[in-house]
Amino acid sequence: MALVKVISDNLFSGANLQKVEVGSKVEVADKTAEKWAAAGLVEIIEDRTFEVATPGDDAPEQPVTTSKKGK
Repeated sequence: MALVKVISDNLFSGANLQKVEVGSKVEVADKTAEKWAAAGLVEIIEDRTFEVATPGDDAPEQPVTTSKKGK
C-alpha cells in the first residue's frame, strides 16, 4: 500500500468513479500509485509495507504441558 497526495484535478476513483479533490491524501495499492504517479495525477508520500510476524523456532510461545492422567 502507498499513501499518495492528489495533485491533479481530473482524478476519479472508486467503484462509482467519485472525483478526488486536489490535496486529498489517499491510500492505494502500490501498482495503482505507480501508475497514477507516472501519469502525473499524484505524488507518492509514503510507501507502506506491512510486516507479518511469524512464529520462530527459537522458543515456543506457550510452554508445553504434560497431561497427567488420574487413576
